[in-house]
Amino acid sequence: MRRTFFLATLLIILLSSCTVTEQITLDNSTVGKIKSDIKVEDFFVTVLEDFSEFLPPSNETILDGGIKDFTSQLGSSQYTTSANSIETEENHYLIDIAFSDLTALVTELSGGKKQSILTIKDKSLNFFVDINNYSELKTIVPFLADPNFEVFLPEYNIGYAEEEYLEMIVFLLGEEAPEKILSSNIKVRVQLPAEVTTLKNCKKVNTNTIEYEFRIIDFLLLLKPLSFSVSFK
Repeated sequence: MRRTFFLATLLIILLSSCTVTEQITLDNSTVGKIKSDIKVEDFFVTVLEDFSEFLPPSNETILDGGIKDFTSQLGSSQYTTSANSIETEENHYLIDIAFSDLTALVTELSGGKKQSILTIKDKSLNFFVDINNYSELKTIVPFLADPNFEVFLPEYNIGYAEEEYLEMIVFLLGEEAPEKILSSNIKVRVQLPAEVTTLKNCKKVNTNTIEYEFRIIDFLLLLKPLSFSVSFK
């Protein structure tokens, strides 16, 4: 039962955050840290809390518990040196993860299988997700494969236009949900160990930092690939 609501929490975060900012810092090609800044809309917190009647009484909210469980799971990896989360204000969380080998961490999360989503080699970093390699992402992030939540996600909605998808969301989550989803996005900022030399589908923030941003609905539908690449000295 606890796992179900942990997954529900992750789904609500995916659907509802105004902005999820991921700050990735690479000290070299593999060692570094990730800082996540997550702000969840009150509307979706209310949706999530509607599930609480099925849980045993607890002193913490479902959202608080889900964030803690998520951090704990990442912290259990042999390639994670530390993992911490704090709530800075109501429904606003910071998660800090330090890793000894990012490539090995992603491979471990994918069950040791070869994956094409994130590659770091020859002083370059590449990120690529489309409907064809989405199954790899489900292995890395298992809750994406949960049958309770697949109705929200790309494989279930192949061929849906954005308008059709949002009509379904109204039916499932209410009339406020589409506007909240359309205003939600994910921003990934990567600080590299050396000066940027080339980049694609992202913007240069300073000499060694790039930023990639996409709307959450673009991930939920995957009508086109989400990708960026950068090389450094």
